[in-house]
Amino acid sequence: MSTSSGHKYDRIPINQITIGESNVRSLDDAKVGLDGLKKSIREVGLLQPIVVVEIGENLYDLVIGERRFLAVTELNKEHVEGFDKIDARIYPKGTELTDAKVYSAVENLQRRELQQKDKEKATTFLLKQLGNINDVAEKLTASVLQVSSWLDYDAIVPKSIKRYVGVHISREYAKQIVGATYPNTKLAEQMIKELVSRGYAKNALVRQKLLMELRSRKLTSPKKALDKAVKRAKEVAVRFILAGYYGVYIKKASNERLGVVSKQAINETAQSVVQDWIDVRYGKK
Repeated sequence: MSTSSGHKYDRIPINQITIGESNVRSLDDAKVGLDGLKKSIREVGLLQPIVVVEIGENLYDLVIGERRFLAVTELNKEHVEGFDKIDARIYPKGTELTDAKVYSAVENLQRRELQQKDKEKATTFLLKQLGNINDVAEKLTASVLQVSSWLDYDAIVPKSIKRYVGVHISREYAKQIVGATYPNTKLAEQMIKELVSRGYAKNALVRQKLLMELRSRKLTSPKKALDKAVKRAKEVAVRFILAGYYGVYIKKASNERLGVVSKQAINETAQSVVQDWIDVRYGKK
């Protein structure tokens, strides 16, 4: 047995281990593709120990490594010698395992594709633990948009917001706006009310810009956040309309002005053209 800060390593009998609620996979999903893992463990051994916490005398709750544990359990049932015990990192009874549980969710999301319900469960768990969707996205090396789409709608969206879904906004947008403001769901509701009352709930560009405002976390009030979103949406619309109608000429102007003709450069040139025209037309130059 070896010890480390707050935990120890040992081989423990598999019949002393139970699968705890901290595991984010459903049992059926955990068993998918288990034969390949069993073969690997039988041939080369367990490369990474499972993680457990003591919950009683000679009794442990599994925190990380459900599929490894199930594979070793099946090998033992098949009477393969040496698999009645399993290498484990053991935390003492009463240990706060938030970090370990977060790691379990991250590990599962980054490995074999989860079933949708398990992906929702894991992502929602991470958001509740970390409290910020940007931190979740960073942990998972995924985009905030991806993480928002993975959230469990029923678990994360309150009833006060669900009443707007299907009438003014979609389920996906409800998850995105709750994720962007989490844990302040009251703010999310206020933002949706502002969108609806001012007639912007069906404007995709305004909705997108509002989400960007919310994710920046530099908020003052729902009204000011929506004002900024509307302003930015109009700027984008003007650039794209100009770039569409006068694409050839703006492309030339972009090349002359910036030396590049990327989409961003063309749109920036279009915006600049409008601003120059307004300044000249209304005597600001």
